[in-house]
This record gives sequence, C-alpha cells and structure tokens, in this order.
Amino acid sequence: QNSPFKSAMKASRSGLSRAFRRERVHAGAHSGGGISVSERGFLACMYFGRVNILEAVAHNLRCRVQNEGEDDDEEGSLVCVCIKPTADEVVTADRQLRLRRWGVAGEKATLEKTVARATEAPVLALAYDKSGTLVVTGGSDRLVRVFDMEKGFCTHSFRGHMGLVHHVTFAPTTKPLRALSCSEDTCVKVWDLHDNRCVATVKGHMSAVTGVAFDVAAKVMVTCARDQVLSFWDLETFGNLLNVPVYEEMEGVQILPAAAHRMLVEAGEDAEYSGLVAAAGGKGLLRVWAYRREDAGKKTGKDKGKAKKKIKVKLVKEQSDGPTPELGYKGILLARRGADAGAPEAEQILAVSGDHNFLFFDMNLDFQKLTIGYNDDILDVKELPAGDGDAPHRVVVATNSADVRIFDTADFSVVPVQGHTDTVLSVDVSKDGAFLATASKDKTLRLWDLRPMLGDSSSRLSDVPCLMECRGHTDAVGAVCIAQKAAAAAAGSVTKWEALWEHAFLASAASDKTLKVWLFPPLDNASGKLSSPQSQTPALSIKAHDKDINAVAIAPNDSLIATASQDKAVHVYELRIEAGKARAKRVELDLKFQLKGHKRGVWMVKFSPIDRAIATSSGDRTIKIWGLANGQCLKTFQGHTSSVLNMAFLRNGMQLASCGADGLIKIWTIRTNECEATIDAHSDKIWALAATHDGGHLLSGGSDSTLVVWKDVTVEEEERQIVENELMVEKEQELANSLYKRDFRRAAALSFELDKPLRLLKVLSDYLDQQWMRSAEKQNPFVEMVATWNEKYVWKSLEYLKTWNANMKHMVLAQLLLDALLRTRISPKSWKRHKDSLELCDGILTYTSKHAERVDRLIEASYLVDHVLRCNTELLDADPTQNGAAVTPNLEDERTKYTIAEEAESDEDLEEAMDLAVVPAAETAAQAVQDEDLPDDGRGQDGEAQQGTPDEEHESAPKTRSKRKRRRSQELGTADAVEETKGTPRRSLRRTRSRASAEFTDSTEVAEFTESTEVPESTATADAQSSGKKATDTPSSAKVGTDAPSSAKAAKGGGETTPMRRSKRKRSKPNHLT
Repeated sequence: QNSPFKSAMKASRSGLSRAFRRERVHAGAHSGGGISVSERGFLACMYFGRVNILEAVAHNLRCRVQNEGEDDDEEGSLVCVCIKPTADEVVTADRQLRLRRWGVAGEKATLEKTVARATEAPVLALAYDKSGTLVVTGGSDRLVRVFDMEKGFCTHSFRGHMGLVHHVTFAPTTKPLRALSCSEDTCVKVWDLHDNRCVATVKGHMSAVTGVAFDVAAKVMVTCARDQVLSFWDLETFGNLLNVPVYEEMEGVQILPAAAHRMLVEAGEDAEYSGLVAAAGGKGLLRVWAYRREDAGKKTGKDKGKAKKKIKVKLVKEQSDGPTPELGYKGILLARRGADAGAPEAEQILAVSGDHNFLFFDMNLDFQKLTIGYNDDILDVKELPAGDGDAPHRVVVATNSADVRIFDTADFSVVPVQGHTDTVLSVDVSKDGAFLATASKDKTLRLWDLRPMLGDSSSRLSDVPCLMECRGHTDAVGAVCIAQKAAAAAAGSVTKWEALWEHAFLASAASDKTLKVWLFPPLDNASGKLSSPQSQTPALSIKAHDKDINAVAIAPNDSLIATASQDKAVHVYELRIEAGKARAKRVELDLKFQLKGHKRGVWMVKFSPIDRAIATSSGDRTIKIWGLANGQCLKTFQGHTSSVLNMAFLRNGMQLASCGADGLIKIWTIRTNECEATIDAHSDKIWALAATHDGGHLLSGGSDSTLVVWKDVTVEEEERQIVENELMVEKEQELANSLYKRDFRRAAALSFELDKPLRLLKVLSDYLDQQWMRSAEKQNPFVEMVATWNEKYVWKSLEYLKTWNANMKHMVLAQLLLDALLRTRISPKSWKRHKDSLELCDGILTYTSKHAERVDRLIEASYLVDHVLRCNTELLDADPTQNGAAVTPNLEDERTKYTIAEEAESDEDLEEAMDLAVVPAAETAAQAVQDEDLPDDGRGQDGEAQQGTPDEEHESAPKTRSKRKRRRSQELGTADAVEETKGTPRRSLRRTRSRASAEFTDSTEVAEFTESTEVPESTATADAQSSGKKATDTPSSAKVGTDAPSSAKAAKGGGETTPMRRSKRKRSKPNHLT
C-alpha cells in the first residue's frame, strides 16, 4: 500500500491550509469480554457496551452494533456477542435480558429480530451452531437455553449446573445435535437437544473450564482450565484419555488445521502424530502439542474383547519471537483473511492478550504482527520519517502504558518498544527518524536506536535497541526533547559522527522542577556502533521553575532551550557546550528571558522553524507568540473554550495548529490572527498533536483512545468550490429561465438542487395560483408535481415544509403540499424508517394543530354572521301589514341620533340633544303600548277613534300602568338600567347608544309598538313642552323602556308631567345593556 505521506504537499493558492479531512483512524476495538470469529474472517468484539465488527487480519472496522438511543453505561448496553459462522449476522445479549439478531453486511448494523425477556438473569456466554440457526446461551441463573433466532423463541431450557455458566458451545456433530456448557462448578455438561436431557457430565478439572476444542476425525475433545492441566477426552463416551500438566493457568485451546502440520515435519514427528492442539495462558506464550489416538490390544479375563482407548501427547513447538504480554493471554482463535480464507497461508492463529491486544502468528508459530485493541489515553504522538526506501511511514505513540507503540499507518500494525516500568508520558524523534527518546513516570529517560527500522518493513521488537538509560530525576519525567541539528548529523556518515556526536544531547524536564541536559553516549569504535545500554548521568541540572514543568523545547539551531511550567511562566535559556578532544568538557545554561503573561499554567512551548519566535499555549485558553529579540508578546490567539494542551507549526511557520480539552483542533494564520478552520476532532481531551515534516498531514490523539491521521485537502476543497460555484451560476440561470417560461416543475427541481427553500416557496406559490385559476374543481394541484420528485426531494421538502408551516402566511400552501405528499409519496413504513421522522412529525404537528384550532374559531364566529343575516332577511321579508299597520323601522331617526352622538362636544350637550331627539319617539311608543294594553281599544265599530272624558281616562290609568309595567319588565328591562348609564364616559356612551339604536332599529317587536299607533300632534307637543330640557339622557332603546310610562301618565293625567332629575351618584362603568 502507498503511504498516506508519500505524495508531496500541493500548495494552495494562498499558500495556507484551510481544510483537513480524516484519512486514517485507529479507534478502540476491544475492551475486554467475549470475542467471536466467523469463517469469513470477521471478528465481533465487545467494546464498552457495544460491539465492533472487524476484519480479523486487516483490522479494519466494518461497522458497530449498539442499541439505538442508549448510552454505554445505561441498562441497554450490550454484554455478550456471537457471530454467525457462515453469514454476516451477530446475536447480542444486553442488560435488559434481550436477545437481538443484527445484520452486519453493510457499514451500518440493522436490527432484524428481538427476543424480549429471553432469560431471567444476565447472559454470560453465547454460541451459534454450525448451521447458524440455533443459539445456545449460558448465564448467571445457572441455566442453559437454546433459541431459534430465525423465529425468535426458546426451544430448550436445561437445568443442572451448580454455578454460573460462563462458556457454551455446540458439538461439531449434527447427529445427534449436542450443546456443551462449562460452569464454575468445574463441570462440563453435554446436553442432547433431541432427547432434551443431559447425556454426560465431564468431571476432572479442579477449577473452572475456560476452553473446549474438538477433533472429529480423531474423536477427541480437549479442555483447558485454570488448574494448569490440559485434558483429553473421548468424544463418543466422554471418558478421560489423558491429563497433561502445563504449569500455567490456561485460558484458551484450539485444534490446528492441516496447514499447521508442517511443524510436525520440521520436528520429525509427522509419522508418529496426527493432530495438533495449541493453548495459551497466563505466561503469555503460545505452545503446541501433538497427539495421536491409539487402541491397546485385547485383554483377557474380565476385560476380554474390550479395547482400552489411549492417546499419546507431546509438546512440539513453543512461541519464540514476538512480544510477551505482561498480563498473559485471555483467549486463542483461528482467523482467516476474508476472501482468501481457503488459502493455507491466510489462516492464522489469533491470540488475545490481557491488555486487549491482538497478536497474529502463522501456522508455524512465527510472529506476524500486533494490533492494538485499546489504546487508553494517547498522551503524545510523533511522526517517524521514512528512510530512503518506500517503506510505509510510522507514527510513535505514547499511551497510558509502559510500552511505546510504533504504528504502521498502512494497517495500524504495531511494533512495541518495551523497557520502561511505568507509563510513558512523552516521546520525541530526531529530525531524520534515527533516534527515539522517551520519558516515563519511572523517573527515567531512554534513548532508542531506530536506524535498523529505516527502510525495513519487517523490523520487530528486537530491532529497536536501547542506547542509554538516563537516571537522575526524583519525580515523573513529563517532557523530553532531542537536539535536532546535532542528532541529525550524528545519524549520518562516520565522519559526521566523529565531528558532531559529542554535541548531540537531550533535554528533559520533570515534576521535580528541574531541567537536565544529557549527552549522547560515547562511541566504541569508528564504525559508529554503540555499546550495550548505558546508565547516564546528566551533564547539567538546574532548578528551572517553582512548579511542575510541563514542556521543554530546543531551538532548531540547538542554541536555546525553553521550558513551560504550571507557574504561568516560560523560561528561555541560552545553551553553550564546550567541546574537548574526546568528549564535551562543560555545558552551561544562562537564563535569557522570563516570559510572563499567561493567567494559568502553560502546557506547551514550541520554537518557530523559521522565525526567531516561540509559541506557548496555556490553561487560560489562549496561545501567545513571543519574540526572541526582546521577549515581548507579539500575538495572542483566542478561540478555544477550554485549556489549550498542545500545538504545532504548519507551512514553514506561517500557520499554527492547536488542540485543547474541548476536543477541537484550530488552524491559525499567524500574520492575520485569524482562525482558518476548526475541526471537531475528538470526543474528549486532545493531548497529542503533531505535524508531519512535509506539512501535508496532522496527527492527533486524545483521551477517547483514538489516533487520527488528518490530510490537508485545501487544494482539493478550493478546486471543488470553484467547480461548485460555476455549477451554481449555471443552475441559477437555468432556474431564472424556467420561471420565465413558467416551467414550475423544472424550477422546483433546480431549487432543490441549489438548496434554496425560499426560492422553492415562491415557485410553489406561483404554481398554486396558476393551477387554481385554471381548475374549476379546486383539487389539490401539488399531487401531479410531487409525483415527479425523487426520494431525496420528498424528504427535503418535508424539512422545508416544517418551517413554512410555522408561518400563518404560508400555512395553506404547506398544508396542501403535506396533503399531497402523504397521499401519494410517503407511506407509514417509509415514514418510520426515516431517521428524522420523529423530529419532522413533532415540528409539523405542533403548528398544524394551532392552525386547526384557529380555523375552528373562525367557523364558530361565522355562525353569528349567519344569524344576523338570517334575522335581517326575515325582517325585510316580513308581511308589510301586521295588525293593520306597516312594520317598517324608521332608519332615518336612528341615523340622526348617531350623528348627534358623534357631533356632541360635551356630556351636557349630548344629553340635551338626545332628549330633544328621543323623547317624542318615546312618548309615541308609550301611547302605543297604552292603547294595546287597554281591554277596549277606544275605537268604534267603524275603526274611528272615540274620545272619552278625562275622568274616565283617569280611572282606567292604574290598571293600564300595572300591565304596562309587567310588559316593560319582560321586553325591555327595568328602569334601573337608565340610572346605570349616568356617569358613563362619552366614548363608551356613544358606542352604547349606537348599539342600542341598532337594536332598536333591527328589533321587530320594538318596531311594531313604536309604529303601530299614531300619537296626536297636540299630545306630543304638550309632552315635549312639559319635559323640556329635564329629560333623562339615555340611549334610545333604554329611553323607550323607561320614559314611555311617564309620558303616558302625563297624557292621561291632563298633559302635565313631572320632569326627571339627573342622578347625583358618582359615574360608574356602563352596564352591558346590549
């Protein structure tokens, strides 16, 4: 494979980096728990409550399986997994006691079947049968269950173990079909699924059985346990054949295929033995035993006719190379290379270490490669430059481990560098990649020789020798740096070695607040070969700060050393080395600058590769650039939301990349103080950041156990942006042409492509107006348009529609479009499958319900309009002659009253004017009521009025008044309403009078008794003169109901009327007379 760093970096038009893309990612794959492998070469590994599906040999992440919407620490997290042998399916068990079957053929796992409440206790072990139909489970409830995962039900349930069932498997034979279970009660039970019973109990181990393997041809079953014994059993009778002591706790066992039998040939045992079994355990070594079944001759006497079955076992191979895990092995599997699974060379032995790493061995037990299952926190990272060959580049990574890991960026295989006894906190690589320096919590530094690895892709652990071990610090060493100029010269020819070797040095800083300088070890001979690791003492040691030192840096010309500390200060020292004939005689450090300006501890310091300046990053969330001429702060960069933990120069010092505890990487242009790009890189703190020597890549790692290789894609992004802009201009013009031609369907499609919802809204609005003007049936015009949209446009229109529906102005269009989509394009199944369906549904329903409520209120309000119109229609259509008189309201009088009320300038003027206008009409109405209430209407047989004497009229007045009073109370209210109107503000009074006049005009009953009887002119004139200006100021409707009796009384009593007085009460708010 080509290295991601092989091609030279192309400069952008501005010469700056503005865009980076993930090129390679190494994330955590296994954090402990069960591992299952398929015949197609895929691994299913548990990783913090979810399952990772990997290509076993290539270690590429295929997909992840996780219960949707549930975090790793919640009850729905997964606890166990097994992968189907012949297909891309896995079965998982979670903490909610569910079994789920997932399809993992693509990049995203799909849930296919769920068995709810499958068990009564958490499942600890799962296994598929050979056909991939049945799954056997074992859990903490001591039960063994068998499930048909195709149909989703339990077929068998076995009880018999006295402890937790931690390992289950199926026997390789299908007739009869049997399942085996291992428990903490040290027993192995064999269950017959046909007879539904336990057919055998294998006893012999003194501790829990951890692994079971089968050899069908030899009819042998092999078990291993933590009692340091490897046992062989007869597969038919399950009787013990042989117990082999191995003197270590065994964690896994596998029968090796025929491809591994060349080990027998090499050992000269191919004729005597027929099978091989490999086992791994706590010592971290793989071992292979050869075995052969043999039957003893016939016996005499009691055992006559019976043959005694025996087996012969011999250790033939033991792991000789490769790393030795300190925590030993936790399992052993057989892995294949996917499509090449049938090739013998593709089959490999996969051993899982106690620190969750994967070690691959060939069938001859030769170490192939190491891949990391879990990095933990990545604390530091540096690029290892390539040599003259085309070998893939490597990355040196310091994790929360005592081992330094050198990753191959092609497949992320690892060469571990072992030597420290505690966590390595910092690493540094020389400019040409020849030397590696490491600093650790064990208070030591180590210098490693990487020259044998340059140009050699097959280098292993033994090819990384340690040159020297530096002891002298009294606390954890947190920072180390190699002199770039001298070390690069020392890695060259022999003459340069002799000339500059004595100037090569290391600088280290620790939590003991000291800065130390270490010289490279002396040469043994002119060839440049070094002696065995030496214990060096520092050439110089000074107390540099008052608190812990976080970082140390050396200038490109090796003349300055800078340190950053938690005391908020950065110290710059001038270095002088006086060389002698053989070795340097004296090393001196002089303090040149104390850079103070940060408000919190300083995490990192770096020298510019070009300018005489240094950059510092601090916990105060800022980055500062300091000039080395006078020690002044030149620039300050602000933008991170948390502590800035690391940084690196880019583009020959023109730009700066920074990372922080907020999980972001920011790219800064130093000249303009601008942030060119912000990359959401990690989900946790980013401790490690480095730029490659060609400037085309960034390396980052953090607390999320993820190592990322970032590629500078500024040139590609600029070219893509140019093409997109040209295409957008063309589409904009085409859209304008489509609108001009009234081609709305093409205009809508272009609006979708341009992602312009406002333009699409205008297109749909114009289309709606055009279709409604043409169509007489008023059907939904969007049905025909949405039929031409593809699936992408449909769901994008729903997202736009959610926004349009929130505006009442566009509500009609949005509802019509939604109706067309739901009727023709979106089914309930497709809605359910869409990832944002719930969010869309909530957004649309919220405002749709509000629109529906508003429409309901309008419909209810329209009933009042219908009622008024119906009443007016009845009034206009009524019989013009009723009771011998016309029933026509006097609209002219009402208009006159309304005009008077509007033109009055004060309450007194309004009262006088209304009295003059209302009293005659009121008295006329009163006379009509009086005549209607009389038992004898006073008319003769010919209909002419008869005049009576005043005495007769006076005698009949009390009865008439009582009847009128009752009728007035029923029809128009009591006289108290008149008093309520006094003291009312003019504007309210006008509105009240207007409403009252309207009621008076529109009411049929009032019109009947006001117009049915004509009042003589003499009576009306007398009443008007007697009342004068003392009439009560009331609305016309109230006047009719209150003053009419008084006028009638005056008429009956001889024409004299007692004037009404104004009320002296305080004005109150008007009662709702209407």
